[in-house]
Amino acid sequence: NLDKKTLMLLTLKGRFNYWLIRRINAEHYFNTHALEESEKYLPQFNLITQKLSETQKILESVLERKLTDRETSIGFEI
Repeated sequence: NLDKKTLMLLTLKGRFNYWLIRRINAEHYFNTHALEESEKYLPQFNLITQKLSETQKILESVLERKLTDRETSIGFEI
């Protein structure tokens, strides 16, 4: 039986991983496509980075610490 904080952390870690994967995929797309072709996706990329940043701030607040470089680059094992 998971307590509220554990459940919240699992949800936040999953959300962080989701947005991190989206950002990594978007960066790959921008690095492998011409600017003219990819610039139409900049608003979506901005939204992804905003959501990732928001989720990171909430996670850090619940964890009461900053995320490590490893966590911000590869996410969480859930």
